[in-house]
Amino acid sequence: MIADWIARHPVSAFVVDVSVEVTAFVRLLGVPTVVFAQPGDRSDRPHRLGHALADRIVAPWPEGMFDASELSDHRARVRHVGGISRHDGRSRHTADDAARRALFLSRTLDESRLEQTIDLLTARGWEVETAGARDDDRVADVWPLLCRAKVVISAAGLNGVADLATAGARAVVLPQDRPFGEQEHTARVLQAAGLASTAPAGSSPAQVVELVERAAVSPPDWSGWGVTGAAARAARGIQEVAS
Repeated sequence: MIADWIARHPVSAFVVDVSVEVTAFVRLLGVPTVVFAQPGDRSDRPHRLGHALADRIVAPWPEGMFDASELSDHRARVRHVGGISRHDGRSRHTADDAARRALFLSRTLDESRLEQTIDLLTARGWEVETAGARDDDRVADVWPLLCRAKVVISAAGLNGVADLATAGARAVVLPQDRPFGEQEHTARVLQAAGLASTAPAGSSPAQVVELVERAAVSPPDWSGWGVTGAAARAARGIQEVAS
């Protein structure tokens, strides 16, 4: 399908999320490639091959924030653009600081522990909302929920973290099990930078509640995550190859 599409369309740049197989295949077809980097241990031979083949590498985090030594040999082709969020530029309504409102954003806890955690938070006077934390709570536009939450409990995927940064959220981050330790790596960076309270995904409801209480009184400074204008910077990196 990819080869057929390229044969029928003039392609000046092909953007690849993370697949080394697609990167190598498209490059063998003679098409310039732009590869998005990801956190975690990407020092294995396949990832090194993908980075070596890429005409540009877009790193969706601020320069110096992650230890991505596997990119060190490709500095001239790497573009650190900051965290990319679809909410960048939207008006932010400051939450009522007196309101104890928690938002579970995305899958962080299994159903049983999620319900226990919500019960414990409710008993402590918290109002709890969820978005993507269950099978039936998908939200078309999560921005209003992000803005009015005092604390957001999230996984450590880069998209979710960029949304937290855009909203300036107090956050509890529970990294999920992903290949190459992607989310664990991101959580360690957030903890070290003082941007979020973090704990393993297997934490007990009581432990999560304690982190929520702690995060509520620790407003972070997300300005260093570089979300403002990040999508435009990524687009410019792609245009460097496509022009």
